Amino acid sequence: MTTSRDDRTIVSVLPPARELRVVNWPVRDDPWYALAVLALWAICAAVVAWVTASGLVGLVVLAALLLTTWRLWVPVACELGPTGMTLRCLRWQRQIPWRQIEQAAVVPGGVLLRCHRAGQRGARLVSFYLPWRRHAQLVSEFHAYYQGSVTKPS
Repeated sequence: MTTSRDDRTIVSVLPPARELRVVNWPVRDDPWYALAVLALWAICAAVVAWVTASGLVGLVVLAALLLTTWRLWVPVACELGPTGMTLRCLRWQRQIPWRQIEQAAVVPGGVLLRCHRAGQRGARLVSFYLPWRRHAQLVSEFHAYYQGSVTKPS
């Protein structure tokens, strides 16, 4: 009695690769918050211009404040998929594999992703906050699903 090679073949069906793409742009998503920040920065710049008696200094302060809060004014796309997290902003792109994402914590208003980079100073301080109130649990599920299929850093 011979057995066919096909009889001993083990077939495992993997779930299809899921992906999630969310574009975070506070000017569009939360315009009142962005307007409040802009008004606060304009008031600060006006006060500086009045105290220094120089409109140019006020404009420089306003520009500096707007640059420090650049994530309010520029859309940032984040994609979660089988390979990890990809952040895209204008022409800039950064790929972070799942093995480097140590923890996905659901916090009020979104998700905090703590990253791990072996051998780098301050590696435990690298984290990303994704203000996805509606998708927070889904991001946590993505992390749990894909983190289970890769080896964790030592």
